[in-house]
Amino acid sequence: MINESTSVKIKPGATVRVFEILKEGDKEQIRRFEGLVLARKHGNEAGATFTVRSTVAGVGVEKVFPIHSPLIDRVEVLSSPSKIRRAKMYFTRGLSRKSIRRKTIITDEKNLALLPDAAVDEDLGEAIAEEKAKIDEAVKEKQEKIDTEKEAAREERKKEMEKKEEKEK
Repeated sequence: MINESTSVKIKPGATVRVFEILKEGDKEQIRRFEGLVLARKHGNEAGATFTVRSTVAGVGVEKVFPIHSPLIDRVEVLSSPSKIRRAKMYFTRGLSRKSIRRKTIITDEKNLALLPDAAVDEDLGEAIAEEKAKIDEAVKEKQEKIDTEKEAAREERKKEMEKKEEKEK
C-alpha cells in the first residue's frame, strides 16, 4: 500500500520507482519498475491510478498502477517537477530523454543524476552491441555451413555427371 505522504507526491512529471509484489504459485517476488509518471487519474478515490513510462531495451513500456492496490509494496519518489504545464504528459511518448528533461524542471538537485541514468544507457548500449556481435557471429557460422554444404553438393553432382559421361562412352 502507498502511504498518504507518498501518494501526494505522485504527480505527472515525477520520476518514481514502484515495487510491486508478484505471486507465482506459493512464491512471492518483488519487481521494481522505474520511470516517469505520465498521468494520475481519479484523484484519491477507490479506483485511482497512475501511469508510469520507462524505456526498456529501446522500447517504451507503460504500466498503470492502482494507488490503493495491496500488491504494491512501496513507491519511492526519486524526483518531483517544480513546474509542469499539463495534467497529462502523454506528449512525452514521442520525445527523446533530453527533450523530456528540458520540459520538466526538477526540484531535487541530489536526484538529478538519477533521471537520465547515463551509466545504465551506456551499459545497455554495450549489452546490445555484444548481443548483435553474437548474432552476427552465429549468422556468419550458419552461412559458412550452408556454403560448404552447397559446395559439397556441387562436387557430388559433378562426379555423377562425369560417371554418366563415362558410361555413355
